[in-house]
Amino acid sequence: MSDDWIDEVIDGKPEKSNIYQIGIIEGLQTTSSYRWDGNIETLTYLEAEELIIKLKENDNPKDPKDQYKKMFRGGMFNS
Repeated sequence: MSDDWIDEVIDGKPEKSNIYQIGIIEGLQTTSSYRWDGNIETLTYLEAEELIIKLKENDNPKDPKDQYKKMFRGGMFNS
């Protein structure tokens, strides 16, 4: 992002997704049951954030420890 970020906001041009978001999306696509077939390079910052949220909500970790943590957070062991 340039030093004149306020000009970009006022002009109404959406900010492109950054390399960190793309990395998170690519990593989550391997374990998430949510399928998205779009082009990562064309995502805006906000679209990438929404996609990350959807991928995390439908994430199915491969590590048993992470699976247990997800089940525990989901309330599976509450009585």
